[in-house]
Amino acid sequence: MLSRYFCANLLLILFAAAIPSDGTRSPAKPVHASTHSDLGYTSALDSANRLLEAWHNHDSEAGMALLSGRAKKNASVSEIESFFDGSDASAYEVVHGERLKPGVYEFPVVLFTVHERSGEVHRHFSSILVSRTSNHEWVIDKLP
Repeated sequence: MLSRYFCANLLLILFAAAIPSDGTRSPAKPVHASTHSDLGYTSALDSANRLLEAWHNHDSEAGMALLSGRAKKNASVSEIESFFDGSDASAYEVVHGERLKPGVYEFPVVLFTVHERSGEVHRHFSSILVSRTSNHEWVIDKLP
């Protein structure tokens, strides 16, 4: 049978071996470098955030400015305005996005709204499609 002293020393040695010699902590698991390291992802995410800020602030003018011609064709003006002018807007959450092809990203989102009378929170799961135009601007191709 191994002595307690030997077991304690063995655990101490194993623990010490797991700590880097320079005293720093080991790095966290790397994020997918191919997705997060390119400027396109960051720019597309910024556009998605600006759209959701416009939704949250009921700012249809700022939101409309971010929409592509395709997005405007796929929804009527009243549908777009009601998306931004909804009285129940409360909060949103953007999930890790995905590059679908060069210049096109999709970001899953959750829109949280609170029913004014009951106080009940509703969640709407959807996604935002963001693409780069020929002018190198990022626009919203699909509303959540």
